[in-house]
Amino acid sequence: MKIKERALALLLSMVMVLTFMPALAFAEGEECEHDLDYVPGIEATCVDEGMEAHWQCSICGKFFRDSESGAVDTEAFDDETVFELPKDPTNHVCGLAHFEETPASCSEEGEKEHWYCEDCNRNYADAAGITELTDLVIPKTNHHEMGEHYAAREATIVNPGNIEYWTCCNCGHYFRDNQLTQEVDWKDVEIKKAAPNQDVLDSILDSDWDTFDMISDVWDAVEDAEQALNTGNVAAAISNANTAVSKAAVAKKEANAVMAKAKQYIADNAEELSDEDKEIILEWIQETVDSADSAAKDANTVLSKANAAQAATIEAARQGTYDPSLPKVKASKPKASKKAFTAKWKKLKKKQLKSGATNIEVWACADGAFAAGSTIERVVGKKKASTKIKGMAKGTYFVKVRAIKYVGGVKYVGPWSAVKKVKVKK
Repeated sequence: MKIKERALALLLSMVMVLTFMPALAFAEGEECEHDLDYVPGIEATCVDEGMEAHWQCSICGKFFRDSESGAVDTEAFDDETVFELPKDPTNHVCGLAHFEETPASCSEEGEKEHWYCEDCNRNYADAAGITELTDLVIPKTNHHEMGEHYAAREATIVNPGNIEYWTCCNCGHYFRDNQLTQEVDWKDVEIKKAAPNQDVLDSILDSDWDTFDMISDVWDAVEDAEQALNTGNVAAAISNANTAVSKAAVAKKEANAVMAKAKQYIADNAEELSDEDKEIILEWIQETVDSADSAAKDANTVLSKANAAQAATIEAARQGTYDPSLPKVKASKPKASKKAFTAKWKKLKKKQLKSGATNIEVWACADGAFAAGSTIERVVGKKKASTKIKGMAKGTYFVKVRAIKYVGGVKYVGPWSAVKKVKVKK
C-alpha cells in the first residue's frame, strides 16, 4: 500500500514540474516562447467604446498587436487598455429614423428635417449621423393666410359693431387690411355704443344670454329624445323629453323675467333713450322670448311622440306575439249572476296541451272594443275551463279567450275565440 502511495506522489510531482517549467524558465530571465491567443476586436459605437483586435500570451500574459505585414508585432504591452478605442459618434448601429421637415406657420413653430438615433438619443442634420442638431425648432413665421372678411357694422345699444377687418385662418389674429400686414387688437376692432346706466343694461343682456343658453339646453334634450326614438330606445326618449319640458318651463319663466327687466329699464331711462334704442332693446329680448316658446313647443311635441311610442310598446306587449302552434280555444256562453258572470270555455285536450300553452287569457269589456284601460284582463291556468268575474255593474259584456305561453318574458298568443255576450243584472 505504501509503495502505491509513493508512486502516485512521484507522478504528481512530475506533472507539476512539466506544467510550470516554461514559467519557471521565463522567471529566471530566459526569453518567453510566446503561446499567443487571438482576442477579437470590438467595434466602437455611438454609445460604447471598442477595442482593437490583438493577441495575448498565455504564458507571460503580455499583449501584442498585428503589424502592417500581417505578422504579430514584437512590441509587448503589459496593459490591455492600450487597445481600447473611444466611442465612434458616427457609428449608429441601430440605424437612424428620418423625420421630414414640418414647416412653421404664423400660429405654430415648425421642426427641421432630422435623423434620430435611438441608442445615443441625439438628432442629426444628415443621414450619416455626423452633424448633430441640438435645436430642431423652426420659429413661427410672419406669413399669414387669408381667413374671413368682415364688413364694417354699426353698433347698436344692445349689440356692438365693428370696423372692417380680416382674419388669418391659421392664427386667428385680426388685421385692418386684406394683405394681413396691419395687425390690430380686438378692442380696436369692436365698437360699442354707450347707454344710460350701462351696468344695468349689461346685466339685463347678460341674463338674456344666460337664458338663451338654457334654451339651447332644451333643444339639445329634444335632439337626444329624437335620436332615442329613432333607435327604438323609448325609455331614454321619455327621459330626455321630460328633461326638455322641465328645462323649457324654466327658460320661458326666465325669458319673461328678462323682458320685464328690459321694460323697466326703458321706463327708468325713457328720456335718455331714443325711440330706436327702445325698439332695439325690446326686439332683442323678444327674440329670446320667442325662442323659449318655440323650444317649449318642440319639447312637448317630442314628449307626445315618446309617450305614443311607449303606449304602442305597451299595447304590443298586451296583444302579444302570435304563435300559430297554439290551439284555438272554444268559448262557451258565459253564465250571468248577481253583479258577476262566469266566463266559460272548452277545456284544452291533452293533444292541445302539448302545444306548449301555459295559460288561458280572458278579456272582457262593455263596448266590444277590448281597448286598454277599459278591458278586464285575466290569466288562469291552462287546465281551467272557467273563471268568475265579480263586481260588475248592470249591463251587457263581451268576452273572448285564447291560449298563451311565456318564453323569456315574452307573451306568445294563439287565436282568439269567438266573442260571447252576457247580460249582468242587479
